Amino acid sequence: MNRPLRILLLSLVAFSCGQPDGRQASDAEWRQWQSYIERADTHADSTMILADSALIFARSHGMTDTGFYRPWELKSRYERKAENFREAKKWLDSVQLHAADADHLQVEARALNGIVLLLLQTPDWNIAEVPIRDALDLVEEANLTSEKPYALYAWATYLRKNNQPKAALDTLVVVEQLFRAAGNRTFLGHTYQMRGEILQDQNQLKEAEASYRTSLVDFASMGDTLYMSRAYRRLAGLLISKDADSALYYFKASVKADPKHQYSFSYFSGLMQIGQYHLDQGRADYAMPFLDSAVSFSSERNNPRGLWNAWLLKGVAYLQKNDTTLSDSAFRSALTISLDNGQFEEYTNVLAGWQNKFNKQQKTRYAGRLAIWSDPKKLYARKDFQAVQPKQVLELPASRKAAIQKRQRIRLAFGIGSFLLIILIGWRLMVRRRNNAFTLFRERAAALAAARSYRRDAIANAKSDTSSGDGTQLVMDRERRVLALEVLFENEKLHLDPDLSFSKVCNHLKESESAFRIIVKKMYDVEFEEWLTEYRIEEAIRHINEGASINTIHGSCGFKDAATFRKTFEKVTGLKPSSYLKWPKPAIR
Repeated sequence: MNRPLRILLLSLVAFSCGQPDGRQASDAEWRQWQSYIERADTHADSTMILADSALIFARSHGMTDTGFYRPWELKSRYERKAENFREAKKWLDSVQLHAADADHLQVEARALNGIVLLLLQTPDWNIAEVPIRDALDLVEEANLTSEKPYALYAWATYLRKNNQPKAALDTLVVVEQLFRAAGNRTFLGHTYQMRGEILQDQNQLKEAEASYRTSLVDFASMGDTLYMSRAYRRLAGLLISKDADSALYYFKASVKADPKHQYSFSYFSGLMQIGQYHLDQGRADYAMPFLDSAVSFSSERNNPRGLWNAWLLKGVAYLQKNDTTLSDSAFRSALTISLDNGQFEEYTNVLAGWQNKFNKQQKTRYAGRLAIWSDPKKLYARKDFQAVQPKQVLELPASRKAAIQKRQRIRLAFGIGSFLLIILIGWRLMVRRRNNAFTLFRERAAALAAARSYRRDAIANAKSDTSSGDGTQLVMDRERRVLALEVLFENEKLHLDPDLSFSKVCNHLKESESAFRIIVKKMYDVEFEEWLTEYRIEEAIRHINEGASINTIHGSCGFKDAATFRKTFEKVTGLKPSSYLKWPKPAIR
């Protein structure tokens, strides 16, 4: 569902849920509602059900403000822990829309901050800049002191994602001061944790370790075991390369703090990280328990991407133990899952990485074995891999192939439709431009015809002895001289001469070239050469209206050849001569 439609639906939901039934809730009813919220907050397995119960209770008892905000926020937090970030954002969108409609600025700012932090965990993190700037503006305009550190924390997160670590660290200094002043140790721990991540990215490992340990102290002081588990895993990931025993201790501590693995991605990545570290050190026996746990966990959570990656590492581990039978079985499982889910390219990239490692370690036998598994055609051609079926390796599953073909047809149809639409729009623009050009020419031709008619009438009715001092004599003199030019062309047909020049015309009229050029410019508002071209085109249009052939008409209008005539006709009128035949024929004179 696209974003505008989703926002409209959420608006309607917020509006419908926000309509009270005309009564105010009593203290006892608020306590009942609060009991739903507290149980939803503490019982993770029943969060969604209890939040729905709180919503229904709030709707039926006229709780139109906090009665809706808190359940929606709990639902969002539940989805966020399950890493369903888009679903979590939908609930916060409801909070933000409802709060904006009710003018609850603090709730709106809180929802905007939450939306930003969710967006930053999705591929669409670039669009987080707009809501975070809205949140910062709202905090400053409404002087929401309590929400300011959260908005700045979200801004620091965006800066970090946008590859601005120095600006992010500077912002975190302010965030730390604000959270410390407010006594919010939970978010103070998040602040130190983010600082540790940025410092770790910059390879400042000692400073990063100190920040992680400080965040762990803050989380422990609040008794927040879930966030403690994340801090333990951060420490495990940081220490794995220099102190494997400490890393293993912290990883076990993280599992103990979060035994239900509510932060599933963090737990899985920890298993894979420790397992791969042991494989890099050539300790397959140490890596195997972690990889077995990774396979089981990704299977339970229905995570195919993690599952094929875990099977692939298990294949590498068996290969290091010289157990080719089990390694082939693990590689076969990884290959099949990656093919089923369209991740074969990623699969081959991971295999290529391990091939390079084995080549550097001069373990060419292992590298050669991986090279076979990275090429399905070579794999099927080998006699000792007959257990692998051709459909598993060389062909995609029927459902996957049908889905790919459907997407290809949709893309093809969309591409053809877009191409035809572009052609149609271009053709319409061309026709409109051509029509406008010819319309302007017709208007100019009509204006010239009216001017000629006016001059003839004015000169015929004028007295020859006009001697007024207001310039009338001068104007009439110009009219007579220009009229003489038009009469000359009508009687002598000078325009039929392709080599006609202005000097020849002046010789016929016994006029000075410089003075007469100025008169022509003032009377026609164009130079003589342009006036001559338009005169010839008017003659051409007259002949076309009388049925003359376009291929031979150039000789009757003073053009050297047919190509010059067509080019000039289109330049002046905006139409080709053949296109003009389809138009209603305007009267040029």
